[in-house]
Amino acid sequence: DQGENQAGYPARKTLIDELKSNSDNNIILVDTGNFVSEYYMSAFTDYVPDYTAMNTIGYDVSGIGFNEINRTFSSFNNLYKKSSFQMINCNVKTLKGKKIANPYFIKSVNGVKVGFVSVINENTYLALSKEAKESITIEDPVVVLEKVLQDMKNKEKVDVIVALTNVDYYSDLKSGAGFLASLFPSIDLIIEGSY
Repeated sequence: DQGENQAGYPARKTLIDELKSNSDNNIILVDTGNFVSEYYMSAFTDYVPDYTAMNTIGYDVSGIGFNEINRTFSSFNNLYKKSSFQMINCNVKTLKGKKIANPYFIKSVNGVKVGFVSVINENTYLALSKEAKESITIEDPVVVLEKVLQDMKNKEKVDVIVALTNVDYYSDLKSGAGFLASLFPSIDLIIEGSY
């Protein structure tokens, strides 16, 4: 018994299945990232319980948060390859400069082209494990977003842009969700997680 106000993946799947059954197939299921747990079962199995649950529930897209990148790059790659949903991020790269994921994801719903983009706060790097720091770097989300948003609007011709962020909520931070909203009016919706 997890208590009245708590629910895990099974309860989430039940609710989502109910919503989808009444939706005419116009739901896009998203997560901001940090969906993996540091609970011992996840940590010792390279996140098998986490991505299995997300795959089973039927997520379409997820941002990449602190928990997904805080172990070895090999652990992240395993998670990335075994996830049946898109994992996106535009400002985390390997030390060789290669993006660790697609910068954005696009899905059309009822004729509306919806684009999703994801960033993480660059200061997250300071809290990463030694193993993670040996493999990746985090770029300034403002600098990276400027180009990616232009590509989404001009090349991809998206109608709506949704940012799945892990940058914090505060508008006074250089890269907080409020600051990003004021700087990039082309973003129609920001769904903020936590870093």
